[in-house]
Amino acid sequence: MENKYAKWAEIFRWYYQLFAFKIREYINAKRILDVGCGPGIFMEELSKVFQNAEIYGIDINDKFCRMSGSIRGDAKFLPFKDEAFDLITFMYSLHDSGFRSLIEARRCLKKDGVVVIKDLNTEMSQLAKNCLLLTLEWNISREYAESIKLSMRYFPPPKFILNVISDLFSVKYYKEFLFDFEIIAIKR
Repeated sequence: MENKYAKWAEIFRWYYQLFAFKIREYINAKRILDVGCGPGIFMEELSKVFQNAEIYGIDINDKFCRMSGSIRGDAKFLPFKDEAFDLITFMYSLHDSGFRSLIEARRCLKKDGVVVIKDLNTEMSQLAKNCLLLTLEWNISREYAESIKLSMRYFPPPKFILNVISDLFSVKYYKEFLFDFEIIAIKR
């Protein structure tokens, strides 16, 4: 499954790159953590946009850690010191890591550090959900599509997540799209 996921993610490299450029509008980060980094494609794109930054990834999946050269760990208990990073990203990983990981991200961010979330828009139309799930099943696996279906059932809508983020950070950018949403916020 991990290899098929990596190939699938590679198709969207350009999308990750666009988002990395969007993030740069808000911070010139020197130390970056990508939470739930998977095969490391977003880390690679961040390294192109933030050329002088130290970039770390963390994932709970051993195979993804080997692919990306990242640290194996749980986002709910980040193995880093307080205020260690300028930028922490959740690229399609918050639906897996949960809200506890946002508390950890806040702890690990420097003052005026930036947290970035790009994840599933659970309020997409049923037709869009069906298309997404079928595409994931064809390109990755039935099991992965089922896990995303379950995530979409229990992952809150973007506006709820925005409200949670607003309690922890100062939101600077928020946008909803058909399949996903984006939040960029600064630690107060």
